[in-house]
Amino acid sequence: MKDYVEIKGSKSEAQRVVLLASVFGARIHRLPDCEDVQAALRFAQAMGAVCTGDVWVPGGTASCKADVGASATCLRMGIPLMLAVHGRASLSYEKQLASRPLDTLFQFLEAQKVSVVRRPTQILCEGWLHAGDYQIKGGVSSQYLSGLLMALAAKRAKSSICFQDIPSFEYVRMTMDTLAAFGVEVRKKENRLWINAENAHSAEFVISSDWSSVAPFIAARALGHRVELRGEFRQNQPDCRFLDVLRQMGYAVQGINEIEPQELSPVQIDCGLIPDIVPFIALVLTQVEGESCLSQVGRLKYKECDRLHATVQLLRRLGADIRCDADNIYIRGRKTIWEGRALAQTYGDHRMVMLAAIAQLNCKRRLTIQDKMAVCKSYPDFWQDYEKIEVNHEYLG
Repeated sequence: MKDYVEIKGSKSEAQRVVLLASVFGARIHRLPDCEDVQAALRFAQAMGAVCTGDVWVPGGTASCKADVGASATCLRMGIPLMLAVHGRASLSYEKQLASRPLDTLFQFLEAQKVSVVRRPTQILCEGWLHAGDYQIKGGVSSQYLSGLLMALAAKRAKSSICFQDIPSFEYVRMTMDTLAAFGVEVRKKENRLWINAENAHSAEFVISSDWSSVAPFIAARALGHRVELRGEFRQNQPDCRFLDVLRQMGYAVQGINEIEPQELSPVQIDCGLIPDIVPFIALVLTQVEGESCLSQVGRLKYKECDRLHATVQLLRRLGADIRCDADNIYIRGRKTIWEGRALAQTYGDHRMVMLAAIAQLNCKRRLTIQDKMAVCKSYPDFWQDYEKIEVNHEYLG
């Protein structure tokens, strides 16, 4: 068995590439196998794309019917894309996805004269999205803007988008970078994007390693536990900023395998661009003496579960001094080994399962972790890789 953890490809990047491959065609390398990417593959097939090995070719028979499971990315980005190419879309999804914010997308579509029928676990849309000039609000997700960007690129023409209130714009930049690989030019000036897709073409794409998936292991290393990490990392994902956050705390960081504590101190971090790694930042800060604040975390309430309160609840149950209000987490840290032997409620959320697993490393006794296989949404091999962590309680003294 390998004694190191090989981090697979980014699901966020992979979903964007697969969706665009359904329109332009692509050869895709290092495609991760997780539930969210499987949802993207089903979507591509519903678009009429045909896969042979790692090559996707568009132009087959399109059913325009797909099950996107629990993937908010496929739902929010897929509907505009399918409407732009086929003028209709029928997407079914798991019940938990129905509770996540979608009103902004539907209001936008209805303003474009698209018929929208919402059922408990299905959305039916009919109507075309054409090239042109658009205005859109982001609400609680940047994925609405990313979806419209991809839809307009599929028209192979020139368009523009004026946007407002887009959170986590770095994820839109990921979409822009992915479009560039397909020959689509996107220029940004202030709150407007100009799209030129007249020269769009097929692409060959290597999916980079997932910073969201390596975040739990980075947290483990920051807590003094030992694990060797490998992957093909690029600085193209917002969650790569975890290393910068650790530097602000006082860690000496040369890379994912070189994280050493020096004079650690509490911090105030704006987490608006990095919501997925907030639980792991909070965990590390429970071991940093003093009071820290993580701000701009309100969007955590709209993830697979209310991650804001779930994070606070889980860490508090273990013994951490942590609290939150609507948009901030406050942590009074101190080095300690927790007793453990508690129930870790995870609400079926893959990130919360991973948080509980890493928090368990700092416990004398194992936790009872709910819904352990929820990790399959993004990281099916998590528990096998987790066993490669060497626990070190001497670090805490």
